[in-house]
Amino acid sequence: MSTTDTDQMLPVESNKNSLTKTHLFLIINTVMMVSLVLFGYKMKGTVNDLQNELSMRPPVVIIDYTKIVQALPDNSSETTEKALFATKDTLEKFKDAGYVVLNAQSVATAPEDNYFPISLITESLK
Repeated sequence: MSTTDTDQMLPVESNKNSLTKTHLFLIINTVMMVSLVLFGYKMKGTVNDLQNELSMRPPVVIIDYTKIVQALPDNSSETTEKALFATKDTLEKFKDAGYVVLNAQSVATAPEDNYFPISLITESLK
């Protein structure tokens, strides 16, 4: 075999090697893409399960009677009685809307958004 024959064979062998690497690359990419699609499908099911679970739980409102009393314009028995009735009526509306109402004395910690808006009571006293 002459050197010219060897030179001509090298590109053919490197072409085969290059094709093998390309095929391997395509196979790996295909497996990765299929895996990502399956993972996404599985995660979608998990997220849907979590959403369904959360939708079955009622919303919560927490009432702090101490803060309501402190927010009253005066400490007269008439104002306190009005505030008590307004609070009771408002809590009934929350209950009818599907809320669970908790007393702040029984809650260790909660997001501020869950607390009963005291302005609902103070505005009704005006």
